[in-house]
Amino acid sequence: MADKRHEIPVLDETDRRILRVIQSADDLSIREIADRAGISHTPCWRRMQAMEAAGVIAGRRHRLDRQAMGLQVRAWCMVTLKIHDSATLPDFERAVARIPEVIGCALLTGQEDYMLEIVTVDLRSFEALLKDRLLPLPGVQHLSSRIALRDILADRPLPA
Repeated sequence: MADKRHEIPVLDETDRRILRVIQSADDLSIREIADRAGISHTPCWRRMQAMEAAGVIAGRRHRLDRQAMGLQVRAWCMVTLKIHDSATLPDFERAVARIPEVIGCALLTGQEDYMLEIVTVDLRSFEALLKDRLLPLPGVQHLSSRIALRDILADRPLPA
């Protein structure tokens, strides 16, 4: 039997209204979601269950304010590896996943191999993270970082 998470479901306008509503606030009850989406409670619940089963809705979570938590620096670090063999890439990925300050990691096409999204309390801790924990990661040849001055768009909902 095929994994339903890999099948792209057909979403109608009602499903898309539900998705827009749940992206606007993650603490709404099913009844509140249904009211805002313009349908009744039970069909809303059934549609959400179906979208969860299909992997469209990947769960609910609260967003935290990084600055209120004292994480003042947000940066992206471009990583270039020395070699690209079958051992180095997974070793790098496992090692970077163990660093809590790395909140995102993407494998890239082009000149750089990975892009890491990083948060730290200040520039000094960012520098220490680069020198002490990122440079020694398996296979790292070069790091290049960009520090965000301010967010223009952040946590934008997916188009639905």
